[in-house]
Amino acid sequence: MARFCAEILATGSQCTQFARKGQPWCRAHADPRLREKNADTRQHIARVAGMDLFSVACTLGKTAYELRMKLTTPLHAEAVLDAVLARLDQLTEEQSWVESGSEEPQPSDPDKSHQNSGLHVVPMK
Repeated sequence: MARFCAEILATGSQCTQFARKGQPWCRAHADPRLREKNADTRQHIARVAGMDLFSVACTLGKTAYELRMKLTTPLHAEAVLDAVLARLDQLTEEQSWVESGSEEPQPSDPDKSHQNSGLHVVPMK
C-alpha cells in the first residue's frame, strides 16, 4: 500500500506526494534542510499572532527582502504574509475599538504564558 509523505508544509497542510520506499518522506522532502526550513516557517507563523505593529512591519520587510533575494521560496513567503495580514486585520480592528470608545470587549491576549509563570504585566507610564 502506498503511503503519503509525512512532511507538514509551511502552510500547515500535509504534503500530498507519495513517500519514497522505506522512507517517510517524498523525494522533495528527503532533504533535512528543507524539512528544517518548513519547521522554522511554521514556528515563525505561530509567533506572528502575538506581534505588535512594529514587529509585523519588520516581518513584512524581512519577508519581502528574502523573497526578492531568493532566500526563501514563494510558498514560504506566502504563508508568512497570510499570517501577517491576518494579524494586521486584528490590530486594525483593535485600534478602531479604541478610537470609537465602544463597549465592545477587547480580544484576549493570544500569549497567556505570563499568567502561569507568576509574572504580572504592568503598563509603562
